[in-house]
Amino acid sequence: MRPASLVVAALALAGCLGTDHVFPDESDKVSAIHVNAYDKVGQDGVIEITGRDAGNVTRAFRGAIHLTLEEQHEPPDPPTYSFVAQRDVPLTADSFTNQGDFPIHVETIPRSTFPEAGTYRVTLSATVGDRRLPDAVALFYAEP
Repeated sequence: MRPASLVVAALALAGCLGTDHVFPDESDKVSAIHVNAYDKVGQDGVIEITGRDAGNVTRAFRGAIHLTLEEQHEPPDPPTYSFVAQRDVPLTADSFTNQGDFPIHVETIPRSTFPEAGTYRVTLSATVGDRRLPDAVALFYAEP
């Protein structure tokens, strides 16, 4: 094998060529979920889901997520919300991928789902094993 081929093979084995990591199922350590939501102009909405342990370390898990999307209305103070969409997301440890060191599951919300430009709230309800975890909430701005 030529030296250049050996370098490429070594980098691929080390995970340095942009391949996703495989994360173990650490459901027994997950005590909370975290959600990050955002909208890229001209693209679908993005929902990033991670499990967290008691030390706030990110973990992959097996469980069921119920995702609810609502549109925020202002005023009054506090704002009110109206239902837009919901879906159930079954997850396994294999659902979590990332080229970095932290497991992330990414869900997309089609642009056509958003009725108008504005602030949206995504709420995740999660069950991991037989445990119901506290809900996770994120706000983000989106345009149809």
